[in-house]
Amino acid sequence: MHLPYRHTAPELREHVHLDDAAFAQRFGRAMLMLHANSDGAAERINQTRLGQTGTHSLDELRTGDAFIAFLPVMKSARNEFNFIAIGRTGNNDVVIGDSTLSKFHAFIREENGTWLIVDAGSRNGTMVDGIKVPVRGSGMPLQLTLLKPCEIRFGVVSTTLLPIANLRKFIGVP
Repeated sequence: MHLPYRHTAPELREHVHLDDAAFAQRFGRAMLMLHANSDGAAERINQTRLGQTGTHSLDELRTGDAFIAFLPVMKSARNEFNFIAIGRTGNNDVVIGDSTLSKFHAFIREENGTWLIVDAGSRNGTMVDGIKVPVRGSGMPLQLTLLKPCEIRFGVVSTTLLPIANLRKFIGVP
């Protein structure tokens, strides 16, 4: 699994001096915590990444999976559209290089302070807390809350969307 735009907990802890607003400006208002899951993604993850990041109990998030990396959920300079693109290729804002993700898998857009997620027509689908995300043009986008963590699955890759306040608590920032 190739993760060019990712951070580990120790890297994020280096920025504990930032207040929430400055932290969010640098890393985004939320991050996807990429972790192993029971559907086989664990076998595809490079074991040296586990050695670099360590393993962490996610009991408070009720997953019990091994932590891998934090992926900022924010637009990049290379994206000219009004959404955050998620997929397996480097031209996306959030890159998860797993073969079960489509090149352009899903996207998140903000409307009136609310985050909405839409599946971009991926072949393996997107789920939020067990609810199938509608494919673009086939229904209303699914609303994401930035008040608490939620599980988002892209193909078979399991992630947890952590709002900044939850992220800071998770990595040990008071």
